[in-house]
Amino acid sequence: LTDLEMSRDDLLLALHKQPNQSPTEKNTLSHYFSEVEDLTKDLGKQLWVIIQRTLMSVRREPTLICTALRIIEREERMDLAWSKKYDQTGFMPPGRPKHWRDKCFEVLQQSIAARIEGSQLETRDQNKMWLVRHLEITRQLMIDDLKVVKTLLPPVFPRDYDVVKRYTKMYHRALAAHLEEMIHHELEGNEIVSLLQWVGTYDSPELMRHPELNIDVKELGPLLESNLITYLRNQLDMPGLVAQHAPHSWSHLACLQVANIIGQDLVKKVLELFAEELKRFAQEYRVELQAFDERHQADRHIPQYFVHYMIANANNCLAFGEYMKELRKRYVKNEYEDEAEVDEDGEEGIRRDPFQQLTDRFLVLAKYCCDVILEEVFRDLQENKCLNELFTRAWMSHSNGVETIIATWDDYHKDFLHLKPTMFEILLSRGQDRIVVEYVKALLSRKLSFKNYEERKISAEKICAEAEQMKLQFQEMSPKLDVSKFDVLPAMAEGLKLKDSSMLSLEIMGFAQKYPDIRMEQLVNFILCRGDISRSDARQLALDTLGEDDPNVTKPKGIFTEIAMSG
Repeated sequence: LTDLEMSRDDLLLALHKQPNQSPTEKNTLSHYFSEVEDLTKDLGKQLWVIIQRTLMSVRREPTLICTALRIIEREERMDLAWSKKYDQTGFMPPGRPKHWRDKCFEVLQQSIAARIEGSQLETRDQNKMWLVRHLEITRQLMIDDLKVVKTLLPPVFPRDYDVVKRYTKMYHRALAAHLEEMIHHELEGNEIVSLLQWVGTYDSPELMRHPELNIDVKELGPLLESNLITYLRNQLDMPGLVAQHAPHSWSHLACLQVANIIGQDLVKKVLELFAEELKRFAQEYRVELQAFDERHQADRHIPQYFVHYMIANANNCLAFGEYMKELRKRYVKNEYEDEAEVDEDGEEGIRRDPFQQLTDRFLVLAKYCCDVILEEVFRDLQENKCLNELFTRAWMSHSNGVETIIATWDDYHKDFLHLKPTMFEILLSRGQDRIVVEYVKALLSRKLSFKNYEERKISAEKICAEAEQMKLQFQEMSPKLDVSKFDVLPAMAEGLKLKDSSMLSLEIMGFAQKYPDIRMEQLVNFILCRGDISRSDARQLALDTLGEDDPNVTKPKGIFTEIAMSG
């Protein structure tokens, strides 16, 4: 195509230089090379398709983007060369200058705008929480996209494109335009609050200051112009709008500003009303979350992004709790701290603080969201039958259930990374506890009867190997996580692997000292797992180890307590 263009352009230039130009010759040349322009347009279309899919292509076929950019840069050089010739000859070939580099940036900008708009999956008519969902999906999308931009695009794009800085500005510009468009579509009271809160987190670790991005937004300019923010705040201050759209909680927040001017006593009264309102809201929120989960359990395809919703709810609950602390600190000052000091029992002082109670209440809600998310993981594992097969003949001979468990966690882990760090650690901790419980319960259920010592040994070694695999998996997901709960599995494996039954009482004694919360019946079943001890001997051994149950002695809590409570 380049050769064809050069031939055409050289001939047209030569014709242009002739003193007496012949229109017939020019028309003949133009007609002869007419398909060259069509080819150029077709090439351009193909290039823009590749550039439009940059974020996808760079992961799969980075060389394709390199090739497209080389063509674009070659055309830029040709534009420059012909611009210089034009100054000397006054001739510019058809279709020049192409400005393909500018077009490349334009296509990238359009593709970003399309991604942001595409993340709005619902309207207000379909879901009252449409904006909260849209903003959360947009946040996650931006983090994922900008990670790719920061890590994968620089080796592919020419250095003078400064692609990370340019792409970030494009994203910022597209997002600002999208938010402005939404504002002009008349947001309602709660939606305005949600939008302003989201904009407030833009320059924070939740988005642009994310540890893997750490983007300085000062160079990008404001996300919302000051006149737009003023407009939104004025909308919120309109009493009619607040009364019509906002729950009582937001009305109390508006009252706080006035109360703060009048005096601290009134501030305290308004805060107490606000706390009472939020307590009621937290109760209703829990009911709604449970109903949402029940609807999903009835049909796991609805809604499509159930886990994402629950992650957003967990994060929001944690944020709400943190906001209670901030509100208490901002308006109440040392009010409750003084009360706690006067009280002889410091605990009582804390309990009387409604804001601490609300913080705890929302943390409980956040943990409930984590439990619901965990249920999703374990439903998948149950459907794959990898938990049901534990300690069966199938598991002993060929089962690769542990690979399924690890692959499932790895798949969900990509979504879990969007949880706030506190909730991420809680979810992983509870997840590993649940896996250990499932393993120990399966072992104690004695589904597998060993025919000989060799089978016991093989199973014991398999238990140790699988425990180590899962331990490594959770350590990779969170290096800070305490994964010692998995140690109970190799400890139980030692009891199975012991060949000399005369040494068993010593082994069992050591195990019971390490796990003092084990119940009598659990220990009996553990001993019976070996298959070479009678029930009466197993019970006697357990009795010798633990002694008679004393109802007045409270057992410590641990893995076996969890198993007893889970049934």
